[in-house]
Amino acid sequence: MPLENLNLEASMKEGRLSLDTLRFRLGQSDLSLHGSLTNLPAIFHAQDKEIAVNVTARSNRFRIRDFLAFDTALAKKSAEEISDFSVKLAFNTSVNQLTHPSGIPRGAFYIEDLYAKLKNYPHTFHNFRADLLINDDTMRLRNFSGKIDETDFRFWGRLSNYELWRQSNKKGNTEFAFYVSSNLLKLQDLFSYNGENYVPEDYRHEEIRELKLRASLALHYDSVLKSADLTFKKLEGKMKVHPLKLENFKGTLSYSNKQLHLRDFEGKMGKSDLQGTVSLYLGADEAMKKQVNKIQLRSSFLDIDELLNYNAQKDTVAHDSAFNIFELPFTHLALEADIQKMNYHRIWLRRFSTRLRMEPNHLLHVDTMDFRAARGHLGIKGYFNGSDSEHIYFKSNIRLDSVQIDKLLLRFDNFGQDYTLNKNLQGVLTGNIRSKVYMHPDLVPILDKAEAEMNVTITQGALVDFAPMQALSGYFKDKNLRLVRFDTLSNTLTLKNGVLNIPAMNINSSLGFIEISGSQSLNLNMEYYVRVPLKMVTQIGFRYLFGGRKKEEVDPEQEDAIVYRDKDKKIAFVNIKIAGTPDDYKISLKKKKT
Repeated sequence: MPLENLNLEASMKEGRLSLDTLRFRLGQSDLSLHGSLTNLPAIFHAQDKEIAVNVTARSNRFRIRDFLAFDTALAKKSAEEISDFSVKLAFNTSVNQLTHPSGIPRGAFYIEDLYAKLKNYPHTFHNFRADLLINDDTMRLRNFSGKIDETDFRFWGRLSNYELWRQSNKKGNTEFAFYVSSNLLKLQDLFSYNGENYVPEDYRHEEIRELKLRASLALHYDSVLKSADLTFKKLEGKMKVHPLKLENFKGTLSYSNKQLHLRDFEGKMGKSDLQGTVSLYLGADEAMKKQVNKIQLRSSFLDIDELLNYNAQKDTVAHDSAFNIFELPFTHLALEADIQKMNYHRIWLRRFSTRLRMEPNHLLHVDTMDFRAARGHLGIKGYFNGSDSEHIYFKSNIRLDSVQIDKLLLRFDNFGQDYTLNKNLQGVLTGNIRSKVYMHPDLVPILDKAEAEMNVTITQGALVDFAPMQALSGYFKDKNLRLVRFDTLSNTLTLKNGVLNIPAMNINSSLGFIEISGSQSLNLNMEYYVRVPLKMVTQIGFRYLFGGRKKEEVDPEQEDAIVYRDKDKKIAFVNIKIAGTPDDYKISLKKKKT
């Protein structure tokens, strides 16, 4: 690489070298230097005296590849360019350390007022300074501070037995202890390069204030790295986008025998606390992965909505654009979690306990999942199949015990619209559900692709604005059809091809004792058959059913008493068919075919 436009002016007086000017161009780069060196003759005469060096460097354009042209392969890898570069450097050492160094020269080295703009890492470095002190055994980096754009930091570190790093056959121990603090840390200032931002989108614009991190890394070598221990003694900070405070984070990350272990991990984020351990085998032995790979989590309170900054009002139904965990590579991994109280999308779960197993073929087994919600108890077993990440399904057996339906906010996708389970039905639910349900990447079930058999019993129940009952409002003028109460409902329902089938069942209700059966598709097309005691119809709405008259208004808040069937008496029924949609339906006298 040709050296061009070189200008040099220097002088020496009483052994002190003063470099007034050194300017030149190298390829497309320019560089200018000035500074001083004490006791220059002592270097020529090998006199072991102390020397001090001060250098100021500036460059309008500094292409790293120009200064690495002696190694073409290395130069090609170095695409970074620096502009508006300036720095002040100084170091105090001895002649012997410069002329006969045993590795790294001992002494004190200083960086003052570094400023630079980078091209591919599009950020500005300013106000950088550092003090590096080196003795026979230890390096100490003191007051390493500066700013990257608006991010500021201060760093203190100590590296013991640093000579180990120079050995081609490393044997012994070394430790790096450090402390970092920052008033403001912007993730986008640190983790974007060459147009790419490497921070997960939810945290891309996150800011951390009052950051404090204290940690140490201990390494043991015996020809190769035998073990490593990274210990976090303190991690604190406040986040802005996710308004969380990090408190009391600590733990030890250890490596040995191709195994990685996170032990004694604990910390608090906002209202959530976490404790746990992680064990991973990093080798190729599949049997060892099955044996070792495990994550264990414990928490007294876990608010996932707060951790993800979830806003229900801004939540959309763009389920397919959500992060898809099944697009990631899977390995053998067991997960155990025990959480006393958890909030996810405003669903509160208590005494949550689960045991999961992951397999390389993208199967996720739910061996057990047990929790309390909606004032009842739920247990789930099954598996997620994500071998085709675009067609994820969950095959499961779910048991429910004394669950209050109006408190169970289960979310589904019904023909592109979000739907909740408790819209028309209230009561206490007990039973068993076997199902195969296709899921969106965010694991919201797709109802029109679901198959289920539901053997359930509902007590203390009520139908709220239930379409078939609303359709009969003209025939029960003295009853509240918007709120139909019943004591017990037991049946086995099936859901397939988007149609819910309801076998015949007796209901002791506030309308009287009735029988109902039929089907309803998820697009709200319904075909119900209702058998009503003729005596009840005659008393309440016989004329409306057979002749027709205007219906009378009923107080929507009215709660009618439940009427029970006398099994010792023969009952004459009238058979009514309701077909259509809640907005467009037809009522006729017709008995269901058997």
